[in-house]
Parts: sequence; C-alpha cells; structure tokens
Amino acid sequence: MTKIAQDPSTPMIRPRLEAFAQAIALGRTPVEAAIEAGYAPPRNHLRLRLKLTEKRVEHLRTLLGGGNTRELAPIIEQMIRLAGKAAELETASGLASARGLLAEAARLKQLLPESPTSATAATSTAPAAPALSREEWLAAFGRPT
Repeated sequence: MTKIAQDPSTPMIRPRLEAFAQAIALGRTPVEAAIEAGYAPPRNHLRLRLKLTEKRVEHLRTLLGGGNTRELAPIIEQMIRLAGKAAELETASGLASARGLLAEAARLKQLLPESPTSATAATSTAPAAPALSREEWLAAFGRPT
C-alpha cells in the first residue's frame, strides 16, 4: 500500500479504506472493520490500514462526538455517496465495498432518532370513528337516499 496524504475532513481516496475508517470510528474492532470494508480476513496489512486511517478516524470520531451522539445523518449520507462511487467501479471489490457501505448505512439509519415529521404523522391521524349502531347512524345522518 502506498501512503495516502490528504485532508482528514475529506473521504479517503480508496472506498474500502474509507469504509474501514468509518467502521473503526464507529467502534468496530480492526478485524471486524476490515471484513465489513470488503477486505479478505486480515493477516498482514492491518497495522498499516490503521496507520493510514488514523487521522481520518480521529476526524470521524469528532464528527460523531466520540461515538455517543446521534448525529449520524452526515455520516450516513457520505456512506451512501461513497457506495455509489464504489459501485461505479463495476469491480468485485467495488461492489463488495458498496454492499458493505449500504448495509452499514442501513444499520446506522436505525439508530437515528425519529424525525419530527414522522412522529407527527403517526400522531396526527384522525381518531377512529366510534362504531355506531344502525339506529344511531340513521339518527345522526338521516336515511340514505
């Protein structure tokens, strides 16, 4: 692997390395992160991957507030965007990375708090009409014509 020098606030150039960094930032073990990112079960390059992604992981952890916050929406959006770019490669490793990123984005999306619109939509439905007998209905609405 070659050294990748870049700004830690921008995604890594290699999609699998970015997926690895995001998984580490979310608290995965290095072995779990490597497998989720689409790497073969790690034997060698694990320390190198950790060193290459060290600054990016620190930046992602600050975005996550140390991993204790629910501000995951920017991370999820970025994961989806990166999955699209990885899928455009049309290679086995690119598609595996895209699958891993999308699966992780879906898992993280479950951790997001409900949006105010979905919460109000669930509570703003009209209350169910009380069941009326035939006589009560006729008294309230009259005879059908």
